[in-house]
Amino acid sequence: MIFILVYFLTYAGPIFSSSNKKPSPTPTPTPLIIVERPEQQISPYCFDGLGQTLSVSGEIKNGPNALILRIGNTMYDASKFHKDPNTNIIFKEESVNYIFNYCKSKQAELDIEYMFLTHPETFGKTQAEQEKNTLILRGFKKDAKMDLYLPLNVIDNNGAPQRFLKEDKKYLLLQIDKKGLMSEESLQTVSSIRLKKIFLAVDQMMEKAQDLSSSGIKIDMGGLKNQFEGLQKLGELYTNNITSATTQIPLLKKYSYIELEQAVSKILNYFTYFTIGDTGPSDAPFSEIAQLYANTTKIVSEIRAIKDRVRTPFNEMYNLAKSLPGDEINGVEDFVNSPKKYTIPMRFVHDASGQDINTTKLFYICDEWWNQLENLQGKISAVQTVKQGFLPDLRKDISAISSQIASVQAQKKSFEEALQVSAQQGNMQDINGSVSKAKSVVEEKINEIITLYNKISASIESVKNVTDTLFQQSLSDIKKQFSLIAPKVEVEIIYKNEIPAKIQNAYKSADEQKKSSFTQLGNAVKEHITKLDTFLDPVKVELQDSTKNPVPTWSEKYANISYMVNVLRDDLSHSAQLLARTTDLDVDLKNFLKDLDQSIHLKLADIQSVGNQVEIKKMYFQYILSLDLVQKMTGSPVATPDSFPEALKQYQADKNINVLIAKYEKIKTITVQTKNTLEENWRKLNKMDQGLTEVKLLSDKIKPLISSTSSSYIIAVFNTHVNAKMPENNRPAPLL
Repeated sequence: MIFILVYFLTYAGPIFSSSNKKPSPTPTPTPLIIVERPEQQISPYCFDGLGQTLSVSGEIKNGPNALILRIGNTMYDASKFHKDPNTNIIFKEESVNYIFNYCKSKQAELDIEYMFLTHPETFGKTQAEQEKNTLILRGFKKDAKMDLYLPLNVIDNNGAPQRFLKEDKKYLLLQIDKKGLMSEESLQTVSSIRLKKIFLAVDQMMEKAQDLSSSGIKIDMGGLKNQFEGLQKLGELYTNNITSATTQIPLLKKYSYIELEQAVSKILNYFTYFTIGDTGPSDAPFSEIAQLYANTTKIVSEIRAIKDRVRTPFNEMYNLAKSLPGDEINGVEDFVNSPKKYTIPMRFVHDASGQDINTTKLFYICDEWWNQLENLQGKISAVQTVKQGFLPDLRKDISAISSQIASVQAQKKSFEEALQVSAQQGNMQDINGSVSKAKSVVEEKINEIITLYNKISASIESVKNVTDTLFQQSLSDIKKQFSLIAPKVEVEIIYKNEIPAKIQNAYKSADEQKKSSFTQLGNAVKEHITKLDTFLDPVKVELQDSTKNPVPTWSEKYANISYMVNVLRDDLSHSAQLLARTTDLDVDLKNFLKDLDQSIHLKLADIQSVGNQVEIKKMYFQYILSLDLVQKMTGSPVATPDSFPEALKQYQADKNINVLIAKYEKIKTITVQTKNTLEENWRKLNKMDQGLTEVKLLSDKIKPLISSTSSSYIIAVFNTHVNAKMPENNRPAPLL
């Protein structure tokens, strides 16, 4: 096709005219449209998330019509890439954006490889032009972040990389998971393709993965490469060993996976709920399980012997697959139904067995079964050594001896109470036989404890040579529990041996205690009163001095005084207990306790009196402070520097209202606190003995300060001499 040049000639009038007017000049022809040649275009294709190829040519429209771009006098198809007619190299213009936007709208990416394979001539006449244009297109694609998918690339028969096409002629796109690796599904799919002796084009896919990363898609480059190279190597191992495996693995077909799985499960379940020395499950006798164990172990051993013939190549494949990035399988069902990165090792077994599921499962699981059965060997060998129910019986005996030790405490207490009552009677004899009876009960119970303890010790000693781990663990727990009981049993043995001495000592000490306890209490009371006076006397001294304030000293000593008061009250309780033990013949002891109680009561009254005097003096000092407050508010008889009148004068001089308000608020707070304190003191005074002179005098002094026709005197002084004196614009409401 050639360039088409179109001329339009325009005339103002005829060439010739009879008029005297000069003819109009002939217009210059103007080229209007130049249409680009097809060989200067490259038709774009893209592929979407389904792997299908989409043509872009003619799809970019303005309304119902194809979109045509005009650059200068040249018209371009917006759905094509365009080359410079002079250099034959692609240049970037508006159609590039239109093409990429169209592909994005289809969630597709530009398919440069397909474009070159189908129309290599449009990329250039020479290899250099083709490579240059390919690189330019890749640059456009990278700048637009248009690398969205990772097609599977394989090596063709000529050793060249190419994209893998599925049966529907669509690309196989690899799924990338959140970690930036091939997904489980893709691992299985690629593994299956690799088993067809198709080699992976790892370098090309890693190059494409790098482009995906540049487009913002998370790619674990190292992990992904390990996956590709691992599958490549696994395919090689499969190919090199599958022939020999097909002669050995089918030998497993004569064994039943289901029957063996049920047998192993039955054995394991039995011992899950069974420990040597326990009663064991009731659904099957041990003899039946032992025979089943022997038969099953023999068959599993035969299966492992066959597996050993191909174990080396299988282990090499399995361990290589395990080293690859990707999720692990969970047991035999996963290995068969969802092998993930283990697809090729699974297929090695499955294909060699003629795709027999039973054989594949047996091959995989036999080692696990063998280890589980081997772990039971020691238990089965030792199970006859210890009688059934040994451990429950032992636990029952330990529980019983613990209960006996707990219950004998009550019998011991009854014995001691009977002995105490008898001893306190003071006649050194068991008058009604209660002590003898209680003694016999205690000795009998302790003998039962000793007998059972010896039985348990002998039982534990009899099984010391049993080596089963679980049994020894259970026995160890029992031993620990039993070791806590041994000291308690020793205590009971000692107690039993000491009973005769206890009886003799109880009678002897009861008589001595009766006589000495009175003297001890008298000495204790004297000591307590003396100690109390050391705290009380400093307060009394300050009470006698009108210039002293006893409140701080009272506060300092109060905790000690209160403690000693409680001690004296305990002494009174002790005195009452001793009085209850006296008889009509103990006249002197009773009189002794009477005098002792009187001395305690006098001291408690003394403390109460001192406390009242301290409180009155405290209230007196608070009264003095209230008078000082009135002076600060009124400035009378003398206005002190910190008085409100002085603050008012300062305000009138410097007009600093903030200072005046601060002074006002401070006096207001003190006034309210003082009013509340005086009223509280007035109530306290009313509750005191009104016959006391100091109570009467202080009441008379406080009353005027809290009495007024409308409110407290203190409040009235504040409202008159402080609130009312505040500047009118800054005067708060008076106090109520």
